[in-house]
Amino acid sequence: MIERVSTKPRQLGGALLAGFVLATAVASCGGGNPTDPGVGPGPEFDLVIMLFGSVTDLAGEPLGQVTIEATTFRRQGACDDQPVGLPQSTTTDEDGTYRLTITLEGEDEFEACVTVDALPPAGSELQPVSHIRQVRARLRDERIDPLRVDITLTP
Repeated sequence: MIERVSTKPRQLGGALLAGFVLATAVASCGGGNPTDPGVGPGPEFDLVIMLFGSVTDLAGEPLGQVTIEATTFRRQGACDDQPVGLPQSTTTDEDGTYRLTITLEGEDEFEACVTVDALPPAGSELQPVSHIRQVRARLRDERIDPLRVDITLTP
């Protein structure tokens, strides 16, 4: 459990109190006994899917400030109806590129369908686009091959 603590020293001991607060925060973040599996934080999420790509218009010009939202589903022949975890999102930079690491709870790798939605900025004449890609959700410590999803938005 992470507690919100202030690193501003109080008048009662100045640097000593600030040092205690900082040491307490570090200890609560896993400074306990590393041989005890019940102490300290483990990875919050165990499976990873990495996406990257670019978003352009029909002329090939990069589009910044496009929201990229990815939703993951299990694939067992076809894509399931219920998502695995919550949708995760990012925004393209001024070069129209994005990177998104999807993190999921679980211990077993699985075949997944990822819906990648590109949502243009508010007030834009461009239309949202959705792509579905198949990928394998891999354990965090395994070799992860990023999935490239390039998107073109049209009016």
